[in-house]
Amino acid sequence: MKIVNKLFFILISMIFLSTIALAAPATDTNTVSGIIPRADFYIIPSSTIPLTINFMDQSTGSPISWSWNFGDETTSTNENPLHTYATAGKYTVTLKVNYIIGTKTKTVILTL
Repeated sequence: MKIVNKLFFILISMIFLSTIALAAPATDTNTVSGIIPRADFYIIPSSTIPLTINFMDQSTGSPISWSWNFGDETTSTNENPLHTYATAGKYTVTLKVNYIIGTKTKTVILTL
């Protein structure tokens, strides 16, 4: 009879724990740092043409890789790339940040 009681207790415990796990809301929080992942960056421009810009990643949530598109048919996978634009104009700059739990993207229009 003791084995039946133990099996019953294990079964009830498994049902209870499954119910708790299913009821927990899914979040977009990085389980390593507890911070919500967000792609973000700022720029440090030079003052001359050709214009060289230092792109500084400010993404939160422990990114594991970066993918930059500078809007002039060039890209980079560096965390903080340095990029030179040959001519003035409008460029759509996109940063795609990869996390263990997915990706986040930030796009801005850069006018030079």
